[in-house]
Amino acid sequence: TINITPGLVITGGADSESYCVGDTAEITVSVALSSASYLPIAADSFTAAISKNNSEAIPLEMIYDSSKGVYAVKTKLLETGSYTIKFTVVKGEITGTYESSFSVSDDFGVTLNNEDSLSYKVGQKIPVSGTVRTSDGEGCEGVTVTVTAVGSDTFSFTTVTDADGNFNTEIQLPDGVGGSF
Repeated sequence: TINITPGLVITGGADSESYCVGDTAEITVSVALSSASYLPIAADSFTAAISKNNSEAIPLEMIYDSSKGVYAVKTKLLETGSYTIKFTVVKGEITGTYESSFSVSDDFGVTLNNEDSLSYKVGQKIPVSGTVRTSDGEGCEGVTVTVTAVGSDTFSFTTVTDADGNFNTEIQLPDGVGGSF
């Protein structure tokens, strides 16, 4: 998501839309002038505040990494709920705000549906589908699922769950790779 305030371009947020209790969220935000949106800048003032289930916001300390041009923080998620982070940026006379949201569940269950064979030919597409659910059986939307094919080498592929917690993708191993995975 991008928020363009006259004069400022603010991008970023949490690295996922859904987490499990105990996960670590990586939150990054980039700020640029709209006249040079390709060039991140350090703001004169940058604040971030996180709230859970629309409760009172708590300041979130983010550090500016000039080598990457982002404000960043990693935070361990200890409680379930819906979270919103509000970022306020000031550069000169320009002020901009941006919000990012994510949810934390107490438990995820992943069901992988792979009814095809366990051996694949070189260049063959491998269908991978499944569902991510909370311990209450609710589908988890926006969860990044990493599928790792382990053989003589390891290859990882990512996909994102839909509104019902389902994912469905095909992976194709690099040329010259086949066998049992």
